[in-house]
Amino acid sequence: MNETKNLLQQSRERMIFTRLASDISAYNPTEYDIKIPTSSQTPVPRFHVGQPIHVSWQAPTHHSRKDWIGIYRLGSCRSKLVTRISSMGKWVPIHSDEYDGEVPVQTGKEDQVKNGDGGMVVFKGDSLPWAAGKYELRYHHDGKHNVMTSVGQVEIFGKLRPPSRSSK
Repeated sequence: MNETKNLLQQSRERMIFTRLASDISAYNPTEYDIKIPTSSQTPVPRFHVGQPIHVSWQAPTHHSRKDWIGIYRLGSCRSKLVTRISSMGKWVPIHSDEYDGEVPVQTGKEDQVKNGDGGMVVFKGDSLPWAAGKYELRYHHDGKHNVMTSVGQVEIFGKLRPPSRSSK
């Protein structure tokens, strides 16, 4: 049963149409950064299953407002430059007003930020992986799958406990 469950999970992760930015050479990946502030005493940030994960980010002048960060099981992404697997809904936009659900909004306004930018996003609820394991976070460019930077390892531990049933 567990083997079948793992195979189904892996096949869903592999089903994606990779979109790449045509202007990627105009951006310098060394100007992007993401960090996970944590109170963990270990070198690898650790979070309980279901615990929100706060991520601070920095981007250069003229980065896209449609940039986003995804969280993936460690080792599932083969390329460091392009994400070729589905995020399975485990992502957050840098600027939430640029998205309607999972679809980038076509506003007609300029899609680029004029100055260097930074902020904080939070993975919580449905954007979190709900299985224990090791994960990586990837910062993506312009609503596409080009990876600008990543955080190599985050551990999610513990088991999700079902709500207790009260007796009638």
